[in-house]
Amino acid sequence: MELVLSENRWLSRLFFWALGIVDAFLGKEMACRHRKGTNLCHLVRVIVVYLPLVLLAQLLFWATFLGACLVFPIWWFGVGDLARVAGLIVAGVAIVIGAAWLAISIEDTYRQSKEEQERRKRLGIIPEPTMANLALAFIAARKRKICPLIKFRRNGGVSYE
Repeated sequence: MELVLSENRWLSRLFFWALGIVDAFLGKEMACRHRKGTNLCHLVRVIVVYLPLVLLAQLLFWATFLGACLVFPIWWFGVGDLARVAGLIVAGVAIVIGAAWLAISIEDTYRQSKEEQERRKRLGIIPEPTMANLALAFIAARKRKICPLIKFRRNGGVSYE
């Protein structure tokens, strides 16, 4: 069995983004090798296992760094003043960045989905597998111990061959 996914789908983008993060973390070049395709088990493993582990390691590193940078000022100036000011600054920046990111991503996703639906209608393209179909295919593949291949299709509908 073979599945064909568009490179524009969020799942494909997440897979390549996760591969890029894992590559940067490990100092390897795996993302280019998987541009043509991979198998379903590798796709799920990268998204569900590798990506969270790398993000957790990065989070621990930055938390330790920020903790070390904040321990000495708190020790010198006291907890009350420094915590109040730092908390207000961090909360304000987080709210502004989060709201802007959410608005931009919602608008971008809506516009892309509308364009994709219109293009599919014009060209008569068969719909790609849904997330539920991929999850069921993954469960069946793990049970049979054979993972189906996944090929990534460019924007115009041409597969990498």
